[in-house]
Amino acid sequence: MAVTVVVLLSVGAAVQPAGASPRQDPGATDTTVTPAVTEPPAVTTTVATATDPAATAPQPTDIGAAATTPTTAAATATGDGAAAVTVASSSDQPALLQQAVDKANREVAGLADQLTAAEEADVQAREAAAKRDQDLEAERVQEEDLAKKARSQADEARVEGDKLAKSLKNADEVRVGASEGWMTTVGKLRTFSVAAYVANSAPPGLPTLEEADSLAASRRREFLRSSGRAHVTRTREAEAEVAEAETTVADLAKARSAKVDEEQRQLEIESGHLGKAEAVTDERSSAEQAELTRRQSAAEQRLQVRKDLERANTIAKQFTGLSLDQTTAINGEPLLTGEDLSRWFTADGRKANTTVSIQELTNLYVEEGRSEGIRADIAFAQSILETGSFGYPSYGQVKGTDNNFAGIGACDSCTNGFGFPDARTGVRAQMQLLKIYANPGLTAAQFANPKVRWDPEKLGVRGCCPTWKDLAGVWASNTDYFSQIQTVWNEIVTWVVKDYVLS
Repeated sequence: MAVTVVVLLSVGAAVQPAGASPRQDPGATDTTVTPAVTEPPAVTTTVATATDPAATAPQPTDIGAAATTPTTAAATATGDGAAAVTVASSSDQPALLQQAVDKANREVAGLADQLTAAEEADVQAREAAAKRDQDLEAERVQEEDLAKKARSQADEARVEGDKLAKSLKNADEVRVGASEGWMTTVGKLRTFSVAAYVANSAPPGLPTLEEADSLAASRRREFLRSSGRAHVTRTREAEAEVAEAETTVADLAKARSAKVDEEQRQLEIESGHLGKAEAVTDERSSAEQAELTRRQSAAEQRLQVRKDLERANTIAKQFTGLSLDQTTAINGEPLLTGEDLSRWFTADGRKANTTVSIQELTNLYVEEGRSEGIRADIAFAQSILETGSFGYPSYGQVKGTDNNFAGIGACDSCTNGFGFPDARTGVRAQMQLLKIYANPGLTAAQFANPKVRWDPEKLGVRGCCPTWKDLAGVWASNTDYFSQIQTVWNEIVTWVVKDYVLS
């Protein structure tokens, strides 16, 4: 049996955009338009049978009803007897929010400790790296000093070797001279002896003796013996000179060879120390590179912890501000993320009949809402109400392909609402229109993005509705409009909070 009810899920059927009279384009130049009456007649329709799309369209549920919660391992006791996580009931939103805040604060404390430990570890690692670099530098300097010392000693050995080479050359010349002198002396002595024997007298220049003939034979023999003795003596002296010269040459050659060996040994020592210094330099270079890599990785880890800490702090603040009441302003930063909104939508079994995926759509809400300073997360709840959870039932005035997510241009006596070329433009139109409603004195120049359709200065509803409650009877003719948005919002918040507490 059919029943007559007030349609709150208007899908564009009960919306008066920008305070205009039915079907008047908010972009019209008439600046005398005034906001709609606060209590217009409710639009009535007949709820169809179960086969009608309106009958099966997802409806927002009261916060006190059983909300869909994420399935997690923590939701029930495990087979090994682990205790189940206890969460407040869906009807006790303050307790749920407090549980989320407590968990976020615990996460904040844990992340703060983790960040402190990471920073302390980084300081210790830097000190150890500095000590290692200092030790390696000292070792490199020591090896280079030893190499310089070896080079100095090699240079000294080379200089001494050069001196010995000169001495050896001189000594060899002396040896050659001695040998030649020895041979000359031997020759001269032989000549002297022969001459003395033949002449029976001393060679020319020696004194002669006046002796009797009887002494001639004796004198000849004596000259022969004397010359022989002189020959032997002088030969031995010459041989001694040669031997001494040869000994000097040999000693100098040995000394020079030792200096050459010493120079070579010191050069090898120098090469060894230089090799060690180079190895130490390479080791330090590798250690410094490893330290840079460690520091970069540690910095990235600390940055991630800081981001997590910031996120946890944001979550803690977020859960304290999620209540939607009569004073909640339309202006503001979204407290829920696009991921929060899309995961709730998907987990609740809803299907979006939109030109983009629900994930992309919720991200567009957050991006466009943040750019214009509008609470995009609550605007999303408004769109859930306006579009039948983006299902666009057949009785509505807009279709999914219109990219119209807030019944803009639809009204009690209209046949259809506005269409926009793409999803981003449709979301942007909703955010800009909400900004117009919320901000007196707003101009088109104050939009963060190029205006989609309306000049704020030409709309009489400019600044009429600073809070979400004020939209009732103005954005939509339904005076219960705010409580319906609030119901959807509370369902989203309940799911998000439970998902976080149980995660």
